[in-house]
Amino acid sequence: MRAGEDGREEVEDPFGDILLLVPVRLAGQHRVRDVAERMDIRPRPDPVFAAAVLRLVDAGALELDRPLSSYVALPDVTDPAARAITARHVLSHTTGLPNWRQAPGPLVPASAPGTRFSYSGEGMFYLQRVIERLVDRPIEHVMREQVFDLLGMGSSSYV
Repeated sequence: MRAGEDGREEVEDPFGDILLLVPVRLAGQHRVRDVAERMDIRPRPDPVFAAAVLRLVDAGALELDRPLSSYVALPDVTDPAARAITARHVLSHTTGLPNWRQAPGPLVPASAPGTRFSYSGEGMFYLQRVIERLVDRPIEHVMREQVFDLLGMGSSSYV
């Protein structure tokens, strides 16, 4: 545990992510939450990423229903079902892909894209890789241009 930049305590979780301990008031007493009450206040990136993707769709750089494989040929996207995945499948969590692969290898959906809801970090990362190649910039720059700068979020980043 260590003090964060703003004086709040920070603790590292088992995955190496930093969690902030925020002060709370209970029964008029000011104290920091104990271990059982720690709150992860990291923002969830999916809605912010989706906003950037939809701005690219509005700009005509990407189509929601066009297979991602038609934009960029990636070496791990060889399975016919994986090649049919679209941005809409990714954003609606219906890619059929696992959350994360257990070992390196091709992306292989467990179900046909568009048929079942199942969160997939692999799907989000697949869309990210396509966007980075499509606009020829790292995702951090895309997020800054498409979301953060527009909203005056100068201290925000997408890692």
